[in-house]
Amino acid sequence: MACAMYCIGNETSTMNDIDDWMESAYLPYELPLITSQGSSRLFQTVGKDLSAVQGFKRDWAEMAGKGQIVCYDVTSISSYSNLIVSVEYGYNRDHEKLSQINLGMFCSESTKMPLGYVFYEGSVPDKTELPYILDMAKSMGLDDLKMVLDGGFCDPVCFSQLEKDTKSFTVGVPGYRELAKELASDADKNELTLMENMLSCKGEFGKFVPYKLYGVDGRLLVGFNQQMHTLQTQTLGEKLTRLEGELAKLKRMPKGAKLTRYAKYFTLSMDGENKLAWKQNYAAINEDSRYSGFFFIFTNDTEMSATDILYFYRTKDADEKLFYQLKVYLEANRIRVHSDVAVEGKIFMLFIAQILRAKLSNDLRPLLDGHHLPLDKAMKKMENVRIKTTPEGFKLLKAPTKQQKEIYATFGHDLLKDRKKV
Repeated sequence: MACAMYCIGNETSTMNDIDDWMESAYLPYELPLITSQGSSRLFQTVGKDLSAVQGFKRDWAEMAGKGQIVCYDVTSISSYSNLIVSVEYGYNRDHEKLSQINLGMFCSESTKMPLGYVFYEGSVPDKTELPYILDMAKSMGLDDLKMVLDGGFCDPVCFSQLEKDTKSFTVGVPGYRELAKELASDADKNELTLMENMLSCKGEFGKFVPYKLYGVDGRLLVGFNQQMHTLQTQTLGEKLTRLEGELAKLKRMPKGAKLTRYAKYFTLSMDGENKLAWKQNYAAINEDSRYSGFFFIFTNDTEMSATDILYFYRTKDADEKLFYQLKVYLEANRIRVHSDVAVEGKIFMLFIAQILRAKLSNDLRPLLDGHHLPLDKAMKKMENVRIKTTPEGFKLLKAPTKQQKEIYATFGHDLLKDRKKV
């Protein structure tokens, strides 16, 4: 717990200065001083006690995940170590040329609270691991799962597994798939963007159509986002301008992959003066822009409205935000331990840190929103509270600010009165 608190307070998962932090921080219980080397031994000890780790994960998921819509996503954590068996080369989501482990996390859509995790070999594709992940969810007490997943799971085998092992599931159809282009070509944008089909004030429209995808009966949310359409059209225009600039510098006909780069949008030829000439292929350009702004979400949930499905699919970003916090605020983009047992212990500690951080964020949300204050800045303000530990509790070394007192009061305490009670 002290390691998790250190991670949150110092926005790092490296244990280099944990001993200095423990000497300056107030902890409501006595602990032996933990050093950087001591933390490695602690992770080893925790990692060996798998029954206790699994027991906590099961109890936590059963309590925090009860009645929740659950999203699941995967990230990769890189490592320089050659000693960890599960560290292997695979699809690296940070585009690093390093070996990695894959970390999958379950998260509540409404509370944004992490519910459970699994890590596995870096070379194993997400959809290959899916059956084992669903089995693990059951073992953790996550029954009657309503799963929300990204387009990486839009696959016949995944659909079969999800239909069998979940109460319902929702999956996005990736825009680059031929399926998405076929669906967009059949959609009538004028009809879709009628006001009765508006899903949000952000220019998003959509409606359900009955649809059977990969053998699963369900509904397809056919959607159109006006802002996305504008952005994608602008991006395409910028790409064409950039490619024309490159063509202007060429003196001969490109070959191989370079020719492929230009041939989609331009018809190339050599003119009478043996100079490269080109003209835009508007049929191909218009075909690309025709699909801009469309999105498609498949679900076999029969109860939720189109607005609800879009909301929950959009807020599956809760998992992505947890991963962002893990890598940016907790600096856990590297494993920084050198054995499989220590990996078990450290990831468990990071999971605890994520739970605590989500709890802080949820409890402080009204105050943070009222002051337009992000959580990391609120933590910095609390870090600036100067205290001295005494036998009675702690002594303030300087007067707290109004915001510091408000943050503390959120948890039912008065910073001035409670200093002698804690």
